[in-house]
Amino acid sequence: MKTFVNVIAIALILLSIVGCRKEETGGGSRGIVVGGIAREAVYGIRDRKELGFVMFTDLPSEGTSVSGGSTWTGQIKPTEGLTVSYGGSENGLEIDGTEYKFTDGRVFAVSTKGDTLSVDQLDVPIGGALYDAEIDRIVDLEEVQAFYAR
Repeated sequence: MKTFVNVIAIALILLSIVGCRKEETGGGSRGIVVGGIAREAVYGIRDRKELGFVMFTDLPSEGTSVSGGSTWTGQIKPTEGLTVSYGGSENGLEIDGTEYKFTDGRVFAVSTKGDTLSVDQLDVPIGGALYDAEIDRIVDLEEVQAFYAR
């Protein structure tokens, strides 16, 4: 009887832990190669390592640093040129002070040519694959390739 009570107690504790668990988020950056040129992509991940958003940049991967990559808030800082600040929530992403709602897309093409920052929000569906596989799939899409071909 004592063993049965202990098993029930342990089961209830485990169920309460699982039920109270918050969705975990994180993020990071990685180099991608487009047209033989190494570029930088910054992403946010949700529970189960699914992609929450991705920003493809025209910044060179070499020498570009990303701070705050383990959350949905940070900066992308190239060795030369504009620094891109971003902050995300469950509803959207703010890039250098402009808010973008995720209902309009979770894929962003961020260009920092000269002294000008431009952001294209792409309404490209993000699948449920692990984030690395999803980034690889999305970077090959026509909409993203067109951004890099400019």
